Amino acid sequence: MARVNTFILEYGERLKAGVDLNTTRPPKKTMQRFIRFLRPVTDERLAGMIDYPLHEIVVIVFIATLGGASTWHDMEQFGYAYEKWFRKFLRLANGIPAHDTFRRVFGLIKTEQLEAATVGFIADVLTRLKTVLKLNNTDVRHICVDGKESRGTGRKRDTSEAVRNLQTLHIYDNSHGICLYSRQIENKTNEIPVAQSILGSMDLCGSIVTFDAMNTQKKTIAIIREQKGDYIGALKGNHEIMDGEVSDYFTNARCEQIRVKGVDYCRSSEKAHNQAETREFFLTRQVSWFQDLDQWSGLKSSSATRRRWSIWSRVWKQRKNVSTSPA
Repeated sequence: MARVNTFILEYGERLKAGVDLNTTRPPKKTMQRFIRFLRPVTDERLAGMIDYPLHEIVVIVFIATLGGASTWHDMEQFGYAYEKWFRKFLRLANGIPAHDTFRRVFGLIKTEQLEAATVGFIADVLTRLKTVLKLNNTDVRHICVDGKESRGTGRKRDTSEAVRNLQTLHIYDNSHGICLYSRQIENKTNEIPVAQSILGSMDLCGSIVTFDAMNTQKKTIAIIREQKGDYIGALKGNHEIMDGEVSDYFTNARCEQIRVKGVDYCRSSEKAHNQAETREFFLTRQVSWFQDLDQWSGLKSSSATRRRWSIWSRVWKQRKNVSTSPA
């Protein structure tokens, strides 16, 4: 069985512990794979005026970032400090690039291409590690779609021109603990077509995609099913009829029946920070009563969540509905 170098995962901790890389053996095969992943990244510089190959610049920045470098000056100093070590797997015919070179080159690189290369490399390393450690690779992969707003990034309304806070859509691989895609969006509603575009380019076989009510769209679900994936989507007022149907189905009496049977019922509770919270989950595979069932691709079940939490003597209750393709 082929051996896999775990260097990439341990690298940051080793640097923080003061390990001198110049005295260690570099992971040549791992770095060669990384360089292969970088081949699709387009070099936008003039062909006759290139002193530093693109892959050398990206590799130095990638390793320096793992080592805690946060500025272009830091990356230049990192390169000089470990130049001897870098030369063990990079030619560096013209030495270490200056900080201005790092800045200019990364200003030209297409972020989508660089993102695909680095995320693809990290996912490849994790897959190889699972093989070496004989971990179960048949587990279902959990993909999360989530939009975030960065507070304090906008411009206040009392200035000359109002600017909204930065909106970003993230696609997370929760099983591996990495962010696969990040896309800036103009406003919250633009999250829907961006998510559809990204999901349509992904291989979702063996994956469950979860998302909030905003992304519970018939087209989004159809795309996920076309990519061989399953889904779990929240329901709210944006699908008033479907949400109402689920609420009408999960009456108190029916929830009690499900709870007594115990097959499609789950309960969890936790306590922290003076707060106690209890969640109850009820599921049904009876979906033939949905009004427009044929328009929801692969819909096989629906569920309701009852959440009850208390802080000191105050008590709150909440109920949420979900539509799912896994039975």
